[in-house]
Amino acid sequence: MAQVISENARAGFVHSVEAGSCLDGPGMRVVLFMAGCLLRCQFCHNPDTWGRGALEARSEEDVVGELAKYADFLRGAAAGGAGGGVTISGGEPMAQWPFVETVLQRARGELGLHTAVQTAAFLGDRVSDAGLGVADLWMVDLKSADAARYREVTGVEQGNALKFLRRLAEAGRETWVSYVLVPGLTDEAGHIEAMGVLLSGMPNVTRVEIRPFHQMGREKWAELGLEYKLRETATPGEELIGRVEGQLRSFGLPVVVA
Repeated sequence: MAQVISENARAGFVHSVEAGSCLDGPGMRVVLFMAGCLLRCQFCHNPDTWGRGALEARSEEDVVGELAKYADFLRGAAAGGAGGGVTISGGEPMAQWPFVETVLQRARGELGLHTAVQTAAFLGDRVSDAGLGVADLWMVDLKSADAARYREVTGVEQGNALKFLRRLAEAGRETWVSYVLVPGLTDEAGHIEAMGVLLSGMPNVTRVEIRPFHQMGREKWAELGLEYKLRETATPGEELIGRVEGQLRSFGLPVVVA
């Protein structure tokens, strides 16, 4: 798969749209899942979004029109204090950044919606400094604070993700960081310590989510004929979750277990 799925700002490959999510940003969200991702995370629960497959490109007008159907409800929820808006996820939104950026601009400007981007940030160089402003919230999935473990988990190098996190901090853009806690893979105390050091120097990070590993994506791997290396890995127990939460809280970070 090419690094850039589409350079077209007027059309993009959308995997699916989910309305009513409460897990992908503040309040009630409509989530646009884009196709395409260069990472091959061992714990990915949506491997079906890695490529565009048999998907047909959807026009900008089509996608914005679909978001508009929910706009009144989402604006009402936000105005009532419950929060709400649109989140663009994936796959990896930055693989189709020209299209995603345009949709975000229109969602904010024309529909008056709170906007969020959920990303691993590996393609962060594709986003200009001005482009950082099209999202009210950036949600960065940090796979590991250790370079070697990051490569083991994802199959790519860590540097781009950390560079993008630092750009968000320098620009003062509100950021949530999520971390999938996998026993035996992402639970090493030293790596958690390194993440605490990294994030404690970023006052723009207003939420750190610990996401306990689960095997909900296992069947998708099987359907796609892919080897699922974590088939024998259990969900982390309360003791492990508590230890990691405590480590991160010791740095003054706003930690939640998602």
